[in-house]
Amino acid sequence: KMIFLLGVENKNYEENLEFIEKINNKINEKYQGLSKGIYKKGGVGVNGIYNQDFSNRTILIEIGGYENSIVEVLNTSLAFSECFIEVLNEENG
Repeated sequence: KMIFLLGVENKNYEENLEFIEKINNKINEKYQGLSKGIYKKGGVGVNGIYNQDFSNRTILIEIGGYENSIVEVLNTSLAFSECFIEVLNEENG
């Protein structure tokens, strides 16, 4: 499994969200259940930026956990990469 983290306290929040939603939707189309979705973080005592203020295309992804093998994490990374490239190609024609 994987999850996208989005800081909601930066100037690029809405543009980053739009970009992440495109990738997440593509992953859900091709690999249903692989993504846990988008976790929006902000508020008191929380880093609501995560360096996502540097660009409107900055994303933070968590893949796998302690119970996953390196092969599972690699497979998820490859699936993400495939969907990420497809979204970039769709955006750039």
